[in-house]
Amino acid sequence: MLSKAEVDEIKRMYPQGMKIRLIEMQGEPQMPDGLEGKVKMVDDAGQIHVAWSNGSSLALNTEKDYFEAVITQEYLEQRRREAMEEKQNSRENPEESGSEITQNMM
Repeated sequence: MLSKAEVDEIKRMYPQGMKIRLIEMQGEPQMPDGLEGKVKMVDDAGQIHVAWSNGSSLALNTEKDYFEAVITQEYLEQRRREAMEEKQNSRENPEESGSEITQNMM
């Protein structure tokens, strides 16, 4: 079982929208190597829920399955836009951004 800190790290590493490529999913022959999908969310057990290109919605078990993140230009641009929006929001609402920083540091 993963610790809360490990789950939090997985959530940070695999945000919603990140593209994933499957290397091997144990016990799931309908999930071929090389299958791609996008992260929907990471649950509190550390499983990565993915919208797979074959229509499946099976979650990745980070302790048993093998996969890799696919960093696309589209993904990088999306993250850049989100960072710019967050920066702009913190300028417009400094009291709110300060509380978020405090919460993230705990």
